Amino acid sequence: MSRKIFPQYPKERPALPPAYQKIYVEHYRNNREGLTAASSGSRKLEAWLHRKVAAGLAPGDDKATLEIGAGTLNQLRYEDTSPYDIVEPFNALY
Repeated sequence: MSRKIFPQYPKERPALPPAYQKIYVEHYRNNREGLTAASSGSRKLEAWLHRKVAAGLAPGDDKATLEIGAGTLNQLRYEDTSPYDIVEPFNALY
């Protein structure tokens, strides 16, 4: 695809103000771990989705998983991790 089809992509985000930069990673982690009221509810829905995906895999299935945008890896408790590769460009999570 080219910029002719989607001229607005890739989008570039402006830099966060310094005060937001100082707290961004902490708030991101709290959100992904369900530590806020809103993210706690969404985390329950996300857990349901992970269970549904994992249930669709046959036991002993030899398919590999490539997780793009793996976040904090909170999905691993629901899925067989063998073989399991991740790509997560946000290295501040680790």
